[in-house]
Amino acid sequence: MRALFRLSPLKLNDIPSCRGVGLTAADRTIGDFLGSILAQFASAGSDVPILQVRSLEQARAGHASVEVTFHKKDGEEEWRWGVGYMVNLKTGQPLRGSVRCLVAG
Repeated sequence: MRALFRLSPLKLNDIPSCRGVGLTAADRTIGDFLGSILAQFASAGSDVPILQVRSLEQARAGHASVEVTFHKKDGEEEWRWGVGYMVNLKTGQPLRGSVRCLVAG
């Protein structure tokens, strides 16, 4: 999660998979995108968010592939939004060129 927070200032338009994925017109950065995701759970009728953090693979040149996603089900509406990235296992630093936005639903 610390690595994810370090990615907050990255601009969505600079990441091919993140162009146009903001939930509001004001979403310009990864941090804005994550803030908008969390705001979806602020309404009284929303379910509690399900946060999933997965390390998908390791040991490729000392890096791990990570996905941080939030899941929501509201009636028949169901979605999953988040961010995937690679992290250096030795330093804990994210690899900025590996960032991708994950949107489904």
